[in-house]
Amino acid sequence: MAGEVFTTDATVQCGHGATASPLQSARKLTVGQKPVVTEAELRAASFPAGCSQTNTSGGQLVCQKIVSVSGTKAAKLTAGSAAVIVAPLAGQTSGLPKNTDLTGTAGQAKLTAS
Repeated sequence: MAGEVFTTDATVQCGHGATASPLQSARKLTVGQKPVVTEAELRAASFPAGCSQTNTSGGQLVCQKIVSVSGTKAAKLTAGSAAVIVAPLAGQTSGLPKNTDLTGTAGQAKLTAS
């Protein structure tokens, strides 16, 4: 099943409501003049504020960065020999407890890949 390709206009959130910092990419492949995003760009993003996991005495840690991306990479579409990210977004953050799933929207609907 094809999903929309993520660009720098994408919105990425942790499972607790924090929005990641704007994605940065210098990839030559663009959609609507916005560079596409690979796992490297996702992992470089951070969550500056907004994560609801704030009970540090209860063992919680706020989500600060993306630590894994799974099942959301295009099989054939690449940018700089790296697979581009496609919807639906799946992965985990550095927050605790684990299973802090990522959600996101691609930021465009013109280009899809599987």
